[in-house]
Amino acid sequence: MKKSFYTAYILFLTTTKAYSGILSTQLTPKQGRVGDSFRLNITIEGELNSKINIPDIDGIVITNSGTSTNVSWINGDYSKTTTLTYGLYPNKKGTYEIPPI
Repeated sequence: MKKSFYTAYILFLTTTKAYSGILSTQLTPKQGRVGDSFRLNITIEGELNSKINIPDIDGIVITNSGTSTNVSWINGDYSKTTTLTYGLYPNKKGTYEIPPI
């Protein structure tokens, strides 16, 4: 029996005004097979001014895996970091692009 492996590539583009601060993203792994899971972390250093929505993408199931927030106040300096985590599950082979959010 011959096994077939299909590769799914996901590209992530981001532009948003939902934050005031620094926004960074991390997608792991960068490529995989259909049925593999990917993790997308969106980290905002500063204030999150509105909800960030990941648009629907044909061929990928996207789930919200959670949010973490770290707030610190050291010697009068306030900082806040919020990380949004999403699970991405491609269900067909191809190259995917996450449009700007």
